Amino acid sequence: MIEPERYFVIPTHRLRDVGDTIHEYDEHFWRNGHSPQMMIFDDSTPTNEEKYLPLLEQIKTRSDLFYVGPREKEEFLFYVNSRLRNKRLEPW
Repeated sequence: MIEPERYFVIPTHRLRDVGDTIHEYDEHFWRNGHSPQMMIFDDSTPTNEEKYLPLLEQIKTRSDLFYVGPREKEEFLFYVNSRLRNKRLEPW
């Protein structure tokens, strides 16, 4: 039987606090034989993202770490809206 992929998601709007959280969870998963893909879904302001994202990028983890912020969310919405091909379904 194929084991499903595991994901650990951290929603946040306080990016400055996420670095410690990532470090602690990554250590916990590693000590217990797990390696889920970790994802951060960030709702911080662009100013906070600009200030704290470089610090987050310096964190070394044993598990894969992905970041989804305002820019990535906007790109995703653009992609979905382009696929809808119906202006009435767009959120703006």
